[in-house]
Amino acid sequence: MTSLETIRVADCAGLAGAYCGKLLADLGMRVARAGRAAEGPECEWYGRRYAPAFASIDTALGEADVVVTEGRPSELRARELHPDALQARRSDLVIANISPFGLSGPHCEWKGASLVAAAAGGMMSTNGWPDEPPLQPLGLQAYHCAGLVAALGVLLALRVRDRTGAGQLVDVSLQESALGFVEHLTGSFRQDGTIHQRAGTVHWTGAFATIPAADGEVLATHLGDWDALRAWLAADGVDLAEPRWESAENRRRDGAEIFDRMARWAKTRPVGELVEQAQLRRLAFAPLCSLAECERDPQLTARGFFADSPPANDRISVAGARWRSPGAASARHLTVTDEQRALAGARVIDLTWVVAGPVATRLLADHGAEVIKIEHPATDRASERRGGIFGNLNRGKKSVVLDLGEARGLDLLRQLIADADVLVENFSPRVLDNWGLGDDALQRLNPRLVVVHMSGFGRFGPRRDWVSYGPVLQALSGFTAHMRHPGGRAAGWGYSFSDMVAGHAAALSVVAALRQGAGAIVDLSQQEALASMLGPAMFSSPLAMVDGALGNVSQERADAPHGVYRCRDRADEPRQHWCAIAVGSDDEWRALAVEIDEEWARDPRYDRAADRFADRATLDDSVARWARGRDAAAVVAALQRVGVAAAVVADARDLLLEDAHLRQRGAWSVTESGDEVDATPVRLSDTPGVCSAPGPLLGEHTDEVLRQLVGLDDDELGRLRRAGVIG
Repeated sequence: MTSLETIRVADCAGLAGAYCGKLLADLGMRVARAGRAAEGPECEWYGRRYAPAFASIDTALGEADVVVTEGRPSELRARELHPDALQARRSDLVIANISPFGLSGPHCEWKGASLVAAAAGGMMSTNGWPDEPPLQPLGLQAYHCAGLVAALGVLLALRVRDRTGAGQLVDVSLQESALGFVEHLTGSFRQDGTIHQRAGTVHWTGAFATIPAADGEVLATHLGDWDALRAWLAADGVDLAEPRWESAENRRRDGAEIFDRMARWAKTRPVGELVEQAQLRRLAFAPLCSLAECERDPQLTARGFFADSPPANDRISVAGARWRSPGAASARHLTVTDEQRALAGARVIDLTWVVAGPVATRLLADHGAEVIKIEHPATDRASERRGGIFGNLNRGKKSVVLDLGEARGLDLLRQLIADADVLVENFSPRVLDNWGLGDDALQRLNPRLVVVHMSGFGRFGPRRDWVSYGPVLQALSGFTAHMRHPGGRAAGWGYSFSDMVAGHAAALSVVAALRQGAGAIVDLSQQEALASMLGPAMFSSPLAMVDGALGNVSQERADAPHGVYRCRDRADEPRQHWCAIAVGSDDEWRALAVEIDEEWARDPRYDRAADRFADRATLDDSVARWARGRDAAAVVAALQRVGVAAAVVADARDLLLEDAHLRQRGAWSVTESGDEVDATPVRLSDTPGVCSAPGPLLGEHTDEVLRQLVGLDDDELGRLRRAGVIG
């Protein structure tokens, strides 16, 4: 990674931008503090690899290649760090700014906090139980998502600068970053009008849930080998042999009933036995671990996750990704123009499935890479592929159907790999080896290839062969156990946040590896990527966690009110309406108290943050009573006008139909087919990402790709199609 070690980064950001600086430092860049910086005990975690600080901001702006700033437009102007001023001073400077709602649009001066951004970006609306308030994420996830987005934007901008000499702005919105890490809301709504709501531990697909065991709780699933699960329970007298459940779709629909039967069976068995027996049957079960147990996780420990220096010759470069540069191959020379996107000319072979892998290659496609998605002939052709969930995950890619169970299909894949720049796969570790495409074989085939393996647990360690999905990794990493209200039931995420994290981390790894230009093998553990996002929470419990329950207490500072409050429902629809409010200073409390204009809000015992935090339960109840009869959007607008961070807890309808700021900012893209998809959260001012093409139809590009890249003619294509090798 020598080329990255020459890059100097000036970190002028605060807590919201701290993770970006850590990621860039972990990649090998020389990151140094300049001006305002993150404060408090989290500094050790965010800044442990930092270089000595710049003498002054002036020095930093003169010497750095990259400047990471944080703030709303007015705050940046006051600190003389507005991108316009910085770009006027140095045209080659790459600037990444993180702000609550971005540097443009009607809400650009709105205040934010991690809670508020998570609410505004749709991250919270499906977390929790229906009879309790929506839950914030464990850890400062809106900040950490923005840090990943900013780091990816920096690398893309540096790639453009390498060929043009010009820097540019990476405009990172906390709201849009949070939205970019939500798996399902917008795609589901576009697909069939579904507005997903809170369902406790039941995943939005209906395929995962937490059930009680004899000595705790276990994350269980009916996804995978249904026959094995049914036989396992049948041996103990539990009947899952309903004819309707032969259909996977019906099992998802009836997930609550299936989990109820599984729960009656599981409650007499210890968690360890259930997990061990499930994994032997290739069923993705997992224990619900606390943060303390996560620190003792045998897989993380064996992989050196907690060590200052990883074992052997590997290094953790970013969010759980380990690098190995096998040789000194020369990169393929890519012919691009100044106007093209950052990854124009790069070719990616996409051997990914489900969500995590497709997210990674989607980001690469958004920024100009040619992504060739390899699909199996038996893939469902009837599902909605242009828009909806599939379209959101795979827009801009080319679909090529190959039967990799046939020797000729594998041969065609090898020919595509031989002239590619990147291969991304998220199978279990044994799959590529079984195809004769292990790392050594891939390097012989194409020495300059960047190979990204992104399995659930990585390619070595005692759990390398465990079956995993996002909910499994979330259970192992403390999210499911701690994301609950005091005295309430564990809830965790309502979707696979883990998949979104791993996808972004993999994309960052690809862009970083391409810059070195000599090929690389990247072993990305999705478990490590997710654990990395916990940040300081992994090593020091968030403020005032009660009996292991996070609730919606502030994880940034000891202040209150900080929570989610039920607002007035609308007579014409069944949806609940909530707003998030985060007071971060005495001045903000005084502004909120004036807006509330009730006697309890004028009580002098609430004048100081420490006193408000100590009495936060009573204060929350009072704010909840005040908010209950008011319109959520009106509450938010009124509080933002007086300088208090607030946002609607947005669901799919709020995001797509009622948030004018997101639409004005271009958070949605209309493809050439007329389908709307989510735009990339990685916003570059001069070479922006573009989502021009919809999700591909199955095999839509098979003939085109095999003609152009392999040289097959119509006769050969016909023979292969008749033989079932291509589709």
